[in-house]
Amino acid sequence: MKTKKSLLSTDLSTIGGLHPTRFVIVGEGFNREEIKAIILSENEAISGISVTSLSALAARIESQRSQKPRAELSGWARQEILRSLMGNKSLSQSLSLLNSKRRGRTFFEELDRAIQKGRSYYAHFEEYSAMHATLESVQAKPQLFDEIAKMAFTYDAFLEAQESLTDSVSVFRRATEAIRENHGVLDFLPRQAVFFEHWRIRGRRALFFSSPLGSDQH
Repeated sequence: MKTKKSLLSTDLSTIGGLHPTRFVIVGEGFNREEIKAIILSENEAISGISVTSLSALAARIESQRSQKPRAELSGWARQEILRSLMGNKSLSQSLSLLNSKRRGRTFFEELDRAIQKGRSYYAHFEEYSAMHATLESVQAKPQLFDEIAKMAFTYDAFLEAQESLTDSVSVFRRATEAIRENHGVLDFLPRQAVFFEHWRIRGRRALFFSSPLGSDQH
């Protein structure tokens, strides 16, 4: 089993115990409970931070900086926000393709999925612009892409204006900012991370991970 082989190549005494010097981040394609069970099977006790997910870690780092905790939006809540934003006449007039698909039963679910995936794929606006230029070079008029991007930027602006709401993509951005402003927000962590992920991380997650977390990826 690849997970066990990778874990057993790591000194588990550095992960287990009351004062671990390393911790495990469980990414896509791996199971947190499976990894915890492997560590425990080697007779190592683990603390609360020893095995965590990337999103939970980002949320905890972001909370070190926030004076008020923000509620993370569910998929349904994000879809309702998109429905409300598309109800704005001045915005809706520039979304002819999206409006033609709006009557579909799963339209807002699919739009939300596309926006969340797109927002997580690019780390910042400059990277988005480079991606857009590449797309234009292979497709003359990426109208649907432009309309979804317009909705994504409108959703982003709406979310930024809210003091009590966030979503998983925004959590990564705020956590990255928190680390870059003050490395002290990492003081609660062991000094090195072991990261398990089946696929190469990109966009905002990659930008978050380029912060000084000192990770080994498996």
